[in-house]
Amino acid sequence: MVFPAVLLQHWLVGRWSIRKDASELVFSLVVCVPAILLAYYYGPRWRRPKRDYIYIAVRLALLYSCYALVSETAYTMTLSSDRTLYSKAANAYVEVPIQLGGATSALADAALEVRNDHGQVLLRPAIHRLGKGSFHACFPALSLSPGEYELRLKYRRASLTFEFPYWHHEVIDSTFFSLVP
Repeated sequence: MVFPAVLLQHWLVGRWSIRKDASELVFSLVVCVPAILLAYYYGPRWRRPKRDYIYIAVRLALLYSCYALVSETAYTMTLSSDRTLYSKAANAYVEVPIQLGGATSALADAALEVRNDHGQVLLRPAIHRLGKGSFHACFPALSLSPGEYELRLKYRRASLTFEFPYWHHEVIDSTFFSLVP
């Protein structure tokens, strides 16, 4: 039952490009409200002891926990650049291929930044959909001076990592490129 729920949520995100938290709300309303109403309507007729209701509530909580675990840990987020070295004379644009999928499939929650070697954000190019989880961004190479740059893709979602403080509110992927005259 967990996998159809995950597929429903990702279909909502992919079909209408809504944010992931909005799709979770829709999913919760579609699944939880009818379940509660059915339990309320048929509950008194079953005439079960109260501990049976506790067991049912524990099972529903475990099912929802499994759903949350599967949906939150299943994602793909890949950022790359076509090259690591660009020339302002030969390359008019810097193109950045991006892959998003699973729990990171909502484009509205993704943001790309171009940072200099001091960490300052210089550009925030728009991300464009190519289809089936593939996206790209491009920006003019002439808008930057020669030097080293970092491309940083941020995706707004909570994640558990092995780095302190272990709980993050963003998933971040980055890569570097150099620009020469």
